[in-house]
Order: sequence, then C-alpha cells, then structure tokens
Amino acid sequence: MKKQIQIPKWLAAVWLFGPYSFAILVIALFSPTVYQDLAIILFLMTEQTFAIYISPKLNSISGGLFCSLSLFSLILLLKGLSCGAIRSMITMELVMNGGFRYIHLLSNEKIRARDFTNKLAFVTIFSDIEGASYVDALTAWKEGYKIIKGVIVAVVIAIGTWFTLAYVDLSTLFGTVEILPRTFFGALLIYSCLTIIDAVYRGSLLCVQPLGILCESAMDAPYFAISFAEFWGKKWDRPMQTILYHGAYKPCKIYCGLSNAAAVFVTFLVSGGIHTLGVAACGWVSTESCAMMMSFFVVQAFFVLIEGWFQRRNIWLTQGLCWMSSFLFVLPFLELLKL
Repeated sequence: MKKQIQIPKWLAAVWLFGPYSFAILVIALFSPTVYQDLAIILFLMTEQTFAIYISPKLNSISGGLFCSLSLFSLILLLKGLSCGAIRSMITMELVMNGGFRYIHLLSNEKIRARDFTNKLAFVTIFSDIEGASYVDALTAWKEGYKIIKGVIVAVVIAIGTWFTLAYVDLSTLFGTVEILPRTFFGALLIYSCLTIIDAVYRGSLLCVQPLGILCESAMDAPYFAISFAEFWGKKWDRPMQTILYHGAYKPCKIYCGLSNAAAVFVTFLVSGGIHTLGVAACGWVSTESCAMMMSFFVVQAFFVLIEGWFQRRNIWLTQGLCWMSSFLFVLPFLELLKL
C-alpha cells in the first residue's frame, strides 16, 4: 500500500505565499494605488487561508457561505485591484485554485479529513498531491538533475523567444504572413514558461527530507499526442485538466445528467471562460483577442468530439490542426504580455 504523502508546512507556505509575494513586489513597484492594492492582496491571502482551514462540507450552510466569500473575493479583485498584470495573474489563481480546487476539497471527505497543511497544499499547489509518491535520495537526485536540465533549456528558449517577439520586427521580415512566426515563437514562450513553473514546483517537492516527493510533470510531450483526446486529457497541462475534470466534467455528468459529448463540450466552454477572464482581467487586451481565446476552446471541443465520432486518430492531423488553430490561443496571451 502506497504511503500517504504528508506535505511539510514550509513547502505549503511557500506555495501559498510565493505567488502573493510576487504580486506584492510588482504592486510596490508599479501600482498607482499601492496601499489599496496591498490591502486587497492581504485580504485575499487571509480569506483563502481561513477558508481552507475551516473546510466545511460543500452541501452545508457554512460551505455555501465560504463559496460565496470566494466569489466575493474574485469580484473584489476584478473591481478593486488597479495593477492590471497582477489582477490577471491572481484571477486565474482564484478561479482555478480558490474556486474549482476549493469546491473539490469541500466535496471530498477523504481530502477534508487531512490536516491543514495538506489541504492547503492541495488547493494551492499546481499538481494533485494524491498522485505523488515518496522516493529515496538517489532517485530524487536523478529526477532533480533531469529537472535542472529541462529548466536550463526552457530558460534559454524563453529568453530567446521573448527577445525575438519584443525586439525583432517580424512584419518587415515576413510581411503578410507575420502571424505564423509570431504564433510559433509565442507558443514556444508559453510552453517554456509553463515548463519552468512546473519544474520549480516539482523540484521543491524533491527537497523534502528524509524522502523526496515525486509527482508527474504538468506536460508530457504534447507535441507527440496522436489524438486530441490524448493531447487534452493526458499531455497538456495535466493539473489544469484535473481541475476541469472535477470542477466541470464530473458535475455535468453526475448532477446535470449530460451525455459524455455534452459534458466534454461544456468543460471546454468552462476552460475557455477561465482563460478568457484571465487575459481580459488585465484591462488592456482587446475584445477581439478575448473572442479569439474563447473561440480556441470551442474549436478544440469540436475537434475532440468529431474525432470521437469518427474514431480516427492520426498524429499528423492532430498536430497539424493544433498548430493551425494555436494562433487563437497564443496571440491573446502575447497581447496580455504586451509583446
């Protein structure tokens, strides 16, 4: 029987306060209303910690009140925080972790029964600790070495693509087909950044003593996916897929009685809504880009469903259509990053 993972207090604290500490630094440097923004960030940190500590049953009065408080926190963030970059970042954090993961916590008695540190880790850490396992020092060092190599490559790619997008005039070089290199470099930038974030998270888990904690990576070579179902279900941003599975797909099947196809379509709509809200929250992304972002997930839903109906899987078709439609996802993020 696999030993139950126990997350150390210091590690859970790092993954709760890390993103908020970054937010505080950016606010202190760039926000026009520093004290107002800092007060909102402090409230969000306190509310999230207290809500996780209490963790009432979802179908109780207290559960309803705390879910309502989470919604209030999101509205306060969107309406009150003036620093657009941090408003966008924390919006995604609140919707995915403070929203869907928190509801998953309240509805799962097994997770609710765990101590505060592990519940905090479950809600705030990007991967599902239920799927992790302990490893000895030698295995941890080997895995850590692989992570470091991956991070070095990802950092080089991130710097190179950012420099290219920020300082190279692609329109002069490529003319009317500028969208193709912008999408390519933008996709590499997004993928490398996600790889770095995931590597830092998994690397911190390996530092647990005396046994390191090993969990699966967020990405599993999505460029080798032979079908859209495999791409979205097993290859791309697996923590996000776990959140959507428990937060959208299962409720649609269990509580709404939707068919598998309908539940899949609704799940993609929910994912599209989350990503669109995240990029729109900054305040400077255009309506056209928001529509593109939402359209991307609608298109992917149709790809998955059509593939399922015809029962055909082909790596060239999958990868080709992924790249052809990726501009709908990449370009709004580049506008968010002002690139």
